[in-house]
Amino acid sequence: IITLLCLFLPRRWAIFPALLLALVFTALNGWSPPVLRALLMILIFSIGKLLSRSVSSLQGLALSLWIVSLISPQEIFGLSLQLSYFSVLIISQGVPVIWVHPEDSWLKRFPRNLLRFVLTSVIASLGILPLTLYHFGMGSLNGILGNLLAIPLISLLLPLSFLLALLPAG
Repeated sequence: IITLLCLFLPRRWAIFPALLLALVFTALNGWSPPVLRALLMILIFSIGKLLSRSVSSLQGLALSLWIVSLISPQEIFGLSLQLSYFSVLIISQGVPVIWVHPEDSWLKRFPRNLLRFVLTSVIASLGILPLTLYHFGMGSLNGILGNLLAIPLISLLLPLSFLLALLPAG
């Protein structure tokens, strides 16, 4: 969204309508813990950027969890909050960095980016396996294949759907 808004506004100002859209999206989703986590983390990182402060992913995650637990303490025991926060924690802290040389063409970077994508999916699926085993009594690694198919598809469809939503009908 911010990328689209940057076509019309300076980046510093494009954050505000993007945050407003994210707030509306969160309200439309009933303030569910995963969506609220995403909104709070976006808000924390945006404020950090506006104040020229560096915010680590762990700081953003911890602060958003603290805010959610202040707003609704009973959500800490909810599966959606646990899976959301644990997944982000695993992805942000558990996936090793695969260095990509910035001068390489996208064709040279593609195998390393694909490896990073697959590795992230495998580590996230293995990381949430204890939670799914505890709550459901079984675990599945189907998410690895599902992520490999769904994430590229969603990354193409989501910007298109936002663009279509902004255009007038007819």
